Amino acid sequence: MNATPLEDNTKSTFIAAEEHKKSETPAKKAATTIESIAPRLIFLSGTSTSGKSTIMRSYAQSSSNRKELGTDDFEETRCASLIQKHCPEEYAILSQAIENKDLYRFLFTPPDFIKSNPNLFFKAGSTDSQKAEVFSLNDSKEFFPKITSMLKKNKPTQDKEHFETILNDSRKGISVIFDTPNAAGFFEHFKEASHDIRVERFLVYVPLSDLVKRLPGRNAEAIKTGNFPNQRPYIDLLNQFKNMYRKAEPDEDAIDTLTREEVRKIFADNKKDIEDENKNVIENGRSFYTIEEEEYLKHFGLTEPGSRVKITSVTDYRSFNRIFRTATETPDLSLTQVSSHSWKEL
Repeated sequence: MNATPLEDNTKSTFIAAEEHKKSETPAKKAATTIESIAPRLIFLSGTSTSGKSTIMRSYAQSSSNRKELGTDDFEETRCASLIQKHCPEEYAILSQAIENKDLYRFLFTPPDFIKSNPNLFFKAGSTDSQKAEVFSLNDSKEFFPKITSMLKKNKPTQDKEHFETILNDSRKGISVIFDTPNAAGFFEHFKEASHDIRVERFLVYVPLSDLVKRLPGRNAEAIKTGNFPNQRPYIDLLNQFKNMYRKAEPDEDAIDTLTREEVRKIFADNKKDIEDENKNVIENGRSFYTIEEEEYLKHFGLTEPGSRVKITSVTDYRSFNRIFRTATETPDLSLTQVSSHSWKEL
């Protein structure tokens, strides 16, 4: 696909970034000149598994004056307090045997794995009877749907707390890099707060087929390390892509192309996983939504055999300072450009 005007504008700075990368490795040593003048707010937009976390983590670790506030980490830290407030009876049982910091991981780990590896989840000193109560609660059909429904209901409030934490840190002179699926909510909150620091926006993009191919590796690593909340169902990833991108109008800059055959192949190759995940949502509420192939094709305007469309972001493409294509760019190069401002603003 031909480069977009946005990418043409940054071609020369790409070369500069490559040279900078050669002289400054690892990328976390990239220039921080701008931050010596003022803190920065850096918003990364992109689907899960696109590489945002790698960039955020490396950026935050490269200086004591930098911090990452990803939405996943924030939700994990707030999980226990939300359960305590809105589901006190369940919290009373869980907290006897599980530390607050481990509740999120416990909730999103398959029950059979917990039973096989109890020492990974239960705190020292918890009794067999306390553990038995937790297992009994976790096995009940009402428990998980109740918790996920509560978390979903409180998402707007949690988002506002996340946004205010970001702004408070930047007011203290800290450069914050963050992501949120609720970009519209953040910028509305930002506007109401009358914050005087400009937000830099970067889109982290990976083609749909490449995203889906990355998923088994991500999930295998999550299982290997015991970090089960880091797993992602296919239906979540597909829905995120659908919510972030749409068919481009004829006069709009396009990010990529998408074909009917590509989408159909994704659904065919992963048919059993998608069917099982949809069934799990319906029966157990272990996600917030299902997904159907025909509806997906309709969203992107791929209803006719052989159809191919150009796609763009739901958010105005021109609002981003830079697009990172992490299917072809290394996270190191992306980080170098974020850190050193080696991109050209529109």
